[in-house]
Amino acid sequence: MDDTRDSRPGFLIVERYMPNASEEAREEAYATLRELMAILARINGRLTIERREADSTNAAGRLRISDSQGV
Repeated sequence: MDDTRDSRPGFLIVERYMPNASEEAREEAYATLRELMAILARINGRLTIERREADSTNAAGRLRISDSQGV
């Protein structure tokens, strides 16, 4: 293992779950993990924006105030 690879975020997860994998398989798994984390970060950002824009803080599963007034 070289120090550059070890310092990459998330690579310890790949090393933990794929200790006997080839270098190519580890790199592929690392790329897939990065893609997954990017998707999850976008989802989190979208949910944060939606929560901020909600009319009510208790809007889970309910109509927003503006929707219930027929606007």
